[in-house]
Amino acid sequence: MDFYTIQFLRYTGVRKSELKNLKWKDVNFEEKYIKINKSKTKKGIRLIPLIPETINILSCLYQQNEAAKNKSVYVFKQPNGKPYTKEVFNGICRRIEEITQIKNIT
Repeated sequence: MDFYTIQFLRYTGVRKSELKNLKWKDVNFEEKYIKINKSKTKKGIRLIPLIPETINILSCLYQQNEAAKNKSVYVFKQPNGKPYTKEVFNGICRRIEEITQIKNIT
């Protein structure tokens, strides 16, 4: 899950808070975009086109969600189906820092 999260952030440029609030209803597989409905600013409300890499990530996450006992409305979720928290993101960043030996990933 860490890999998908980091890659999705990398490919789309969305903020962590925007990713945390991303729901399946905001994903349009047919027209290949996601809609950011909650952002820091009014200009942050936008459509983001999906490239093949992000479509693959979302497809994998969708299949996992559909197979899960506790399906979630959130794209990026904790095992209990609840959305990511600040602590979850901090843990992901710490693990990536350890693996890459890059400090202060935000």
